[in-house]
Amino acid sequence: MYSSSNPDFSTATQNPDYVNNTIESNSQYGIYISSDSYPALGDNYVDWKGYTHGGFNSFSRGSGSYDIYSLNSSTIDARMNWWASNANRYGSFLISPTADEGGMQKIVYNDSDQGDAELTEFDLQMQQARIFIADSLYDEAIKVYKAVLAEMPEDTRAAFALKGIIACLYDWGKPEHIEPQLQRLLSENQKTFLGIAVRDFLSMEYIRRSDYQNALNILKDVIALYQELQMDNRTAFALLRKAELLEYLMEMRILDKTFNGIFAKPQEKPFLKEDRFS
Repeated sequence: MYSSSNPDFSTATQNPDYVNNTIESNSQYGIYISSDSYPALGDNYVDWKGYTHGGFNSFSRGSGSYDIYSLNSSTIDARMNWWASNANRYGSFLISPTADEGGMQKIVYNDSDQGDAELTEFDLQMQQARIFIADSLYDEAIKVYKAVLAEMPEDTRAAFALKGIIACLYDWGKPEHIEPQLQRLLSENQKTFLGIAVRDFLSMEYIRRSDYQNALNILKDVIALYQELQMDNRTAFALLRKAELLEYLMEMRILDKTFNGIFAKPQEKPFLKEDRFS
């Protein structure tokens, strides 16, 4: 695949376990980037609707020479992709975190003649929800997502249904319903994986509403619960969110006002950097 323009191989998805593009078994280059091309091969953030942005492309060059060969002097964003163990790249790339480091499962849609026979019940339910969303039937989509949550509260894939509910409420123009929905789910799932995921999403909602004290309080619980389950990747992402929030609050010089003197001298940035994951 030769790139001489600015193609976008990244995506925004509610289901980042699913592969966006498969680039494999190359004769020479999986993607060839000319000196005047600036393709987007990845990204790494969750937007206000709960969609995860990244590459989610699967690279496996096989006997080919390179997965990506770039003549561009700039650094190409290639975060949140899957790479085979023999990955080989030429040029400057931003790779980390990879999709593996982000804990993504790497599920490939199968478009063979067997059709839906290859899909699990979870796949079919998520597919149905997306059809409802495409028709702006957000209430119906939310019912499907809630059915998924009720069936698999201990399955990590429940987080994708949770994202779906939040995205529906934003698209539906009802963001004020998000926190009550999450609080209700939390009261019903205190001791399940879903309960931890709900707390995680609540922390993001608090951040969006500038309710920083509640965000930090709940992030503390989220980190402890993920650590207890030895979910290292999810722990890392929660720690990163906490660190970024603390750094932002420090830069805005509002830590001492918001948190009643937890940091008596918020201008002392070295303290925060040393203890950013405490």
